[in-house]
Amino acid sequence: MKKTCFNSFQGLASNLYGNKLSGGIPPGFERLESMTSLNLSSNNLKGPIPIELSRIGNLDTLDLSNNKIYGSIPSSVGDLEHLLKLILSKNRLTGYILAEFGNLRSVMKIDLLENQLYGQIPQELGQLQNLFSLNVSYNNLAGDIPLGKKFSMFPPSSFVGNPGLCGPWVDSPCHNSHSPERASISKAAILGIALGALVILLMILVAACRPHNPPPFSEGALDKPSASPLHIYSNSCCGPNGLFTLCHLNMLSNV
Repeated sequence: MKKTCFNSFQGLASNLYGNKLSGGIPPGFERLESMTSLNLSSNNLKGPIPIELSRIGNLDTLDLSNNKIYGSIPSSVGDLEHLLKLILSKNRLTGYILAEFGNLRSVMKIDLLENQLYGQIPQELGQLQNLFSLNVSYNNLAGDIPLGKKFSMFPPSSFVGNPGLCGPWVDSPCHNSHSPERASISKAAILGIALGALVILLMILVAACRPHNPPPFSEGALDKPSASPLHIYSNSCCGPNGLFTLCHLNMLSNV
């Protein structure tokens, strides 16, 4: 059916499933304010989702699945506060899964199967108390699958087909989630070792440069030495203030 003919269907029943309709979704649907269900699935519809659909205030079911709809999901979909079912599967939708979905407080089912969505699964979906069915499989999603009681209700089949996703549901641990913490720990360990080595070196230098008082001469002092070679080197190599000099290096190498 041509697009011009499709515009004339605004006053008919909202269930137009499998009628081989073509063209775009007409914005004129917004005038059907009392409509509670719009099913345009399994047709040949193309183009983006018109933002005007979000102005059908009483809509509780929106099914646009199995068409050729492309573009991103408009954020205004989050304004459908009475929506119970959002079914957009098997299209060509791109972009992110909207955080605005968290505003759909009444929604029970969200089906985004087989699109080209990317990015992460928003944490806001876990706040939907009535959501019992979620399917985001076979997209291009990546990152951690959010944890929590709500997401634990969904089977692994809800997330398959997204190679970039990680988490227990897809049997792919998120190995990189703690890498920044490990890196910071390694840097701290290296810094601690370096500071410790510096303190030990300073202690050695202070001990080596400490002034030594030679023992008093006694009778026969000329016949036998009263100090070890180490004391002699230490007294002769340190300056008047006990400063460490290059002589200590020769001293240490001869000991």
